[in-house]
Amino acid sequence: MTETTTRPSVIRLRSGRDVLAAIPGLLGYHPRESIVLLSIHPDTRVSTLRVDLPAPQDGRALDGIAALACRMPAPSTTILAAFTAADWEEASATRAALGALATRLDRMGFRIHDTLISTSTGFGTLDDTAPQPTALLGRMPAGLNAPADSIDALAEIPPAPPAERAAFRMALARARGRSLARDVLGPSRAVDLADQALAERESGQESLETLAQLLAVCLDPNERDAALYTAAWGPDSGRRLHEETTREARGIPALDEDVPLNLAGMGTAPRPDGARLERAAQVLTRIASLAAEPHAQAVALTMLAWTRYAAGLSSLAARLLDKAHGLHPRYGLALLLSDLIASSRLPGWAFETPQD
Repeated sequence: MTETTTRPSVIRLRSGRDVLAAIPGLLGYHPRESIVLLSIHPDTRVSTLRVDLPAPQDGRALDGIAALACRMPAPSTTILAAFTAADWEEASATRAALGALATRLDRMGFRIHDTLISTSTGFGTLDDTAPQPTALLGRMPAGLNAPADSIDALAEIPPAPPAERAAFRMALARARGRSLARDVLGPSRAVDLADQALAERESGQESLETLAQLLAVCLDPNERDAALYTAAWGPDSGRRLHEETTREARGIPALDEDVPLNLAGMGTAPRPDGARLERAAQVLTRIASLAAEPHAQAVALTMLAWTRYAAGLSSLAARLLDKAHGLHPRYGLALLLSDLIASSRLPGWAFETPQD
């Protein structure tokens, strides 16, 4: 699995120890059996690209990682770091893979500043013959949040308290009854409800009724997609998508065939607003914790996975999709996203530098 993020604020990395200490905070979790590329940009921003640790003889995988690195915003310098649970003496395969990737990137014109390895018994550089003890790692730089222990821990969603789940179940039943009575080719309700849920989240005035109504309308795939577009690009984009899907349902040619492609990251949409996308993830996490019926929970988890995929966090998205598959093995959007992630397809905007 792969993910890429760009840190909009400045952090100070003075040594390899600082880099290894910062990476979990940059990713949001402690990487396991991974290679992480840190791209330092001329404006001092730091972008991260995490990939599963490849076998050193897997040239195709290494070439794929190098190709992904080329999609990152042009760096002034690059740092490579490998993480493995093996001890230092048994990490020869990790060193070989890291060295092979560094060689590829160097030939492609990347300025490799350092190649670092973190093992279960210490850390060092690719050229070190003996490790430094883990206790000497620097502290996490200021401004980074404490990371989760693992990507699986980050994907865990504890259920809401029983009383809240019961109240949500009743609200969802009422909302589903209203949704069944409406005109499926009429204006989208998901757009307004998604925008309302985001506003309530920002203000701290969250309503179970709003969340239940949003989930109820998103059981319809067209409304679901309109809600996701609203979360990523605002209500105008959500309405535009809904208009296109309504035209298709009526057998009318599309006005803009590119609009639906943005869901898979293959259109021309700009990078979603990061803060808005994170609020949407929080809303959907809350809905997933409240939903009890398997299909409804699968919908919430898949929508949450899309927000993580859209943010460039495909490893986290994949864990959420695994949960959705367990609840609804044939849910279409979940299958599509899993296929995209399995083929290392990230949306183009995930490689763009966010604007302040």
